[in-house]
Amino acid sequence: MKKTLFFSVLSLIVATTFLSSCSKYDEGSKFTLLSKKSRMVNDWHLISQTENGFALNLSGVSWHLTLSKDGTAKTTFSYTIAGQTLTNEINGEWLFSNDKSKLILVDSSNNTSEEYTILKLTNSELKVQQIDPSNGDITIQTWETM
Repeated sequence: MKKTLFFSVLSLIVATTFLSSCSKYDEGSKFTLLSKKSRMVNDWHLISQTENGFALNLSGVSWHLTLSKDGTAKTTFSYTIAGQTLTNEINGEWLFSNDKSKLILVDSSNNTSEEYTILKLTNSELKVQQIDPSNGDITIQTWETM
């Protein structure tokens, strides 16, 4: 009986510690068995984007982001105007910032990079925020796995 009570109390303490701990990402889950890298490596599809709190109309737009285990990244952006579909593809690399709070995408063609603060990262949803340093505009993108 004492042994059962001890393990019950110990389990309660451990569960409380895990569930009340801080998540690295504001909207992220408190506990996961998957590493940040394994959650990030995926084929992502943009489902919503806001700029300064206003939702953008993404009809006619298709934006895919493939992040591979070897650190390579591929972005494919397609949009349709007047029945004509135009596509742009960017190849490069992806990495985390040192504290893994940011996603950095590097364009191999011109060696430029873009930095996104990770708000949420699960194995099926990625939510990032980017602040334009020139004007302070805030863009939030939500991606889901394909």
